[in-house]
Amino acid sequence: MSRNLKTDVLVVGAGPVGMFTALLLAEAGVRVTLIECEDRPAAHSYACGLHPRSLKMLNRLGLLEAVQKEARRLESVAFYSEKGREVEISFAALPAEFPFVLVLPQNCLEALLAERIATLGGHVLWHHRLSALQPRPDGVLAEVDQLVGTGTGSAVPRWEWVVGRTIEVAADYVVGADGHHSLVRRLLGIEHDHLATPELYVVYEFEPESPLADELQVVVAEQRKSVLWPLPGGRCRWSFQLAGTDETEFGEKDRNPSWAEPAALAQRTWERLEKRLQLRAPWFAAGIRAVDWAVDIQFQHRLARQYGRDRCWLVGDAAHQTAPAGIQSMNVGLREAKELAGILTRLLKGDGSADLLEDYERKFRSEWLTLLGAQGTLSASPDAKPWVKAHGKHLLSSLPASGEDLTALLRQIGLTLA
Repeated sequence: MSRNLKTDVLVVGAGPVGMFTALLLAEAGVRVTLIECEDRPAAHSYACGLHPRSLKMLNRLGLLEAVQKEARRLESVAFYSEKGREVEISFAALPAEFPFVLVLPQNCLEALLAERIATLGGHVLWHHRLSALQPRPDGVLAEVDQLVGTGTGSAVPRWEWVVGRTIEVAADYVVGADGHHSLVRRLLGIEHDHLATPELYVVYEFEPESPLADELQVVVAEQRKSVLWPLPGGRCRWSFQLAGTDETEFGEKDRNPSWAEPAALAQRTWERLEKRLQLRAPWFAAGIRAVDWAVDIQFQHRLARQYGRDRCWLVGDAAHQTAPAGIQSMNVGLREAKELAGILTRLLKGDGSADLLEDYERKFRSEWLTLLGAQGTLSASPDAKPWVKAHGKHLLSSLPASGEDLTALLRQIGLTLA
């Protein structure tokens, strides 16, 4: 070990949820260290939609104005069948301070969070990777590898990342915000429960030829979903659920095409997008001006059997995953971050007991069991449309809301979740 580090809380993973956790802790005066194996905030254009409850939390931190400058505001969500538009839900009817959804590139959100963490004295260690955890009665001892770049090969040098040194970090608590393949969760020996069949999507981000309405659009047909998110800058994202977990409708997977690839591959991607739009959304008339990229992504409906133990706890995608339509996993993860940061702050100040952490686990596991359809009942009122009654479970997972907001949105189309 070349050096040691002492911190109150070590947060592993600098995605939106990890950064939000670190920010809330730093704001409360907690010494927090955030580690991330990448070398900077996300440089990709992956979009994220922020729910009304997330906007309220960002407003309290004084970040909402900056987020709005980078974002597109959506006022509603419309559901379609193969025949056309079936029902519409308005965010304006929500009893919320900010009754709308904001969509912005994930790297923009992460950059804003990272900047605020720095102003509060939080430490972000880029290119640092967790390698070991040793829970103790009074804290956690973590080993963190600092990654450095090195060139290998002679005729054609290749750049690789290797361990430069290992740091021993002594923390009172560790928060795992390190995503679907969470190393924190695996080091704790916590398994997932898989609550539904995985879903495979092919996702396209592109610039349409004509402007789109400020609404999320979801197509539910043949037990598959297709989702249109309008994005800032006149772009959009279409996600098409495929028939199985290992196939596409056209026999060959799309693999991250870009304009640097052979023209034939780019042309094939364009043609597949056109064909999917014709099959899934024949009413989509905005056209295609330029395709940015496409990729196949698998989503699993799963929930960690525990949110943590002793002094190591999980937030966000480290604990759960679901289908992407409503971006529920990240937004509920932000709520988890707020709750867990508050609890850890109290415990570090000697205010409260470990029962608070058990309450945190019970609360959010119960919410996720409901969101994932493993508990609770979704019922339809007598005047709900037959199409809504037939597709209720798909509508539940496709709404960009949670908690009381989700209940209020479902009520607009005659659905009740209990």
